[in-house]
Amino acid sequence: MNKSFFKPAQRTTLTEDICQQLVSSIGSGELPPGSKLPPERELMEMFSVGRSSVREALRALTLLGLVETKQGYGACVATHTGDYLGRSITWSSLAGLHSNLEIVEAREVIESGVVQLAAERATSDDVELLEQRLADMEDHLSDLSAFAEMDVNFHTTLAEIAGNRILSQSIVSLRGLLHQSILEDLRKSTDMARLSLDQHHEIVKAIKKGDANLAGRAMRYHLQDVSGRLLHRIGNSPEHHQPDSV
Repeated sequence: MNKSFFKPAQRTTLTEDICQQLVSSIGSGELPPGSKLPPERELMEMFSVGRSSVREALRALTLLGLVETKQGYGACVATHTGDYLGRSITWSSLAGLHSNLEIVEAREVIESGVVQLAAERATSDDVELLEQRLADMEDHLSDLSAFAEMDVNFHTTLAEIAGNRILSQSIVSLRGLLHQSILEDLRKSTDMARLSLDQHHEIVKAIKKGDANLAGRAMRYHLQDVSGRLLHRIGNSPEHHQPDSV
């Protein structure tokens, strides 16, 4: 690691400056996954800051999943730094920086794009896997907690088929933020889970045809249907989330 890469912290918030420099180094490859960070004392000298600023920065990056501490080894860059995006979404939402409406809108945009990629790239084995995911959902119609978990598996499988890990992490994070509301929605009526399953079948039919546009419309229909009910219950107007025709 080239220690001259860093410079004394200049910003009003020293911790923020340290975080930004370390994030930049990780993103550029200067600090690759698994690489050991210098000891606290060296970091203090490199950034020209006190111990508390260094510790606060490392603690913040640990919460975001970019840094991890190994006993007897010290702080190092996390092996799976791709979790950073998902954790950022989760933490900022828990901090109240995103509204419920923004979350469901983001999910609709991201998953509609994901399913279109999946329709373009899916192999026969991929379609078979999706059909197995549908069967898993059907097997758990009477157990709504398990059904919700099978639903998550379906959507993450779509992201895997689309071949984009960033989108996959985003889906998991956004779905996780809405998990309890989705589960409550399913529990309102025994018909909700069956309706959701039927909509998932339409998505798979479109993917099986290789029709990206149809798959995108089927996904939007499904998510707008779910989102409309969620927003109505948790206090956001669902007026512009009425399902389009498939």
